[in-house]
Amino acid sequence: MVGEEVSSKQQLLFLFSLPRSGSTLLQRVFRQLDEIDTAPETWLMLPYISPFKDGIQYTVYSARHSKIATNEFIRSGIGWVQFNNFLKKFLEDVVFSSGGGARFFLEKTPRNLFVAKEIQEVFGCDAKYVYLARNPVAVACSMMTTWGRGRASLHLFYQDFMLGINGFAESYDAEKHILIRYEDLVRDSTKSLFKVSEYLSIDTSSLNLSAIEPLSGIMGDPTGQYAYHGLESSRADAWTSVINSWTKVFVLRRLIRAIGAKKLEIMGYDYDDTLLKIRLYGDYSFVAEVLDLCGVIYGCVCRLFQVRLLVELLQKKHGAILR
Repeated sequence: MVGEEVSSKQQLLFLFSLPRSGSTLLQRVFRQLDEIDTAPETWLMLPYISPFKDGIQYTVYSARHSKIATNEFIRSGIGWVQFNNFLKKFLEDVVFSSGGGARFFLEKTPRNLFVAKEIQEVFGCDAKYVYLARNPVAVACSMMTTWGRGRASLHLFYQDFMLGINGFAESYDAEKHILIRYEDLVRDSTKSLFKVSEYLSIDTSSLNLSAIEPLSGIMGDPTGQYAYHGLESSRADAWTSVINSWTKVFVLRRLIRAIGAKKLEIMGYDYDDTLLKIRLYGDYSFVAEVLDLCGVIYGCVCRLFQVRLLVELLQKKHGAILR
């Protein structure tokens, strides 16, 4: 079969990272190599692998009952080993068929971190795994700027930090995978790219790091990839200007305490040093303080009463979802 022929020649290359960690930047760099095919965020793995992960899921047909029934069928029918083989072949056939036949297909969907351990159980050593870390404070500031209108609206991304970082810490194995820090990548790319070249056994000397083409798609980086066309060291500390209120300082410190020292260490960051860097930078803004405080209160209400979920379940006339 065609799918079998393609999958025998190619490997999936998973790029695991939190959103706003520079994954699109690294994807654009890898895209220059003939050995790597890629596409904007596919989100393909999540609907097929997440139903078998412990945790709360929401669907109109009842994810809980679906999981119970499916698990029973797999256990009493074909067994998990064979099911994972079927699932692996199906996903490889779909992904590889979309590319041009290069040696690797780079799969970059940040929320794959939610199921990183399960992805590795399905694909095992037949895939490669690159982990990209960025200081969670910088990630949070970037999220607030990109999607939160500059406000302390981290309730919108709570699952990315809690589930995403948990997935990072639980699935990363220093002996089997490679870890790249965003700060190291933009300040001195040579060492980071050398790690990649050794891990994948590919030549990265042909990369042009000053002229990186954007990668357009519905999902992915909506701002940075069009504003920046190269690796710029100044971007490593650009997040500091976002912290212009004491509310942001409080929220970010609380976030780092919730993540904890052990997970930060796995990602390559020092807990105490990270906390010390969370302070007011630039001009204090009273307006930002008020808006941030309102955002935090609204976020607490949203998390307590699942406001977003309730809004999505209520439909307007003709089936349009309320916003």
